[in-house]
Amino acid sequence: MLGRSEVADGRGAFRIEQRELEVLHTQSDRVFVRGTLQQNDQVVINGNHRFVVDQLVYSFETQDFGSP
Repeated sequence: MLGRSEVADGRGAFRIEQRELEVLHTQSDRVFVRGTLQQNDQVVINGNHRFVVDQLVYSFETQDFGSP
């Protein structure tokens, strides 16, 4: 999960936060999960990088998937 960072570089930095999730079902480009995500939480949805808690990342694009 992405949490807002207090980095004052003006680029919109996020900090990686850990959340507990269970994948219930996958369907094409959708994944149904159960866990500690809240509405409007931002998550990393693709990429081939390994992340660690508290790592700073920058978002190039955001997508609104709406509410369930």
